[in-house]
Amino acid sequence: MDALTRERLQEAVRTPAARLGTTVLFVTHSAEEAVLLGFRVLVMAAGPGRVVAELPVPLDRAPTTDVAALRSSAEFAHLRGRLTEAMRRP
Repeated sequence: MDALTRERLQEAVRTPAARLGTTVLFVTHSAEEAVLLGFRVLVMAAGPGRVVAELPVPLDRAPTTDVAALRSSAEFAHLRGRLTEAMRRP
């Protein structure tokens, strides 16, 4: 899927979940997508069902949040970097 369509789909999921306060389980291989959509990110090992890291994501989740500004923020970059490091650990 192209990047623009992916961003639109992320927004389509993110906004109702934030408004309703529902729990949603996302599975992704993208650190950026995990930080954007998750309140808490679990990193799974290649082995069967092992959680090797947990990262809380304390970003603004209001439906009115400017997602473009959020993606370019220093806090977002820091969290994405921490998650990427956790994913690279054996």
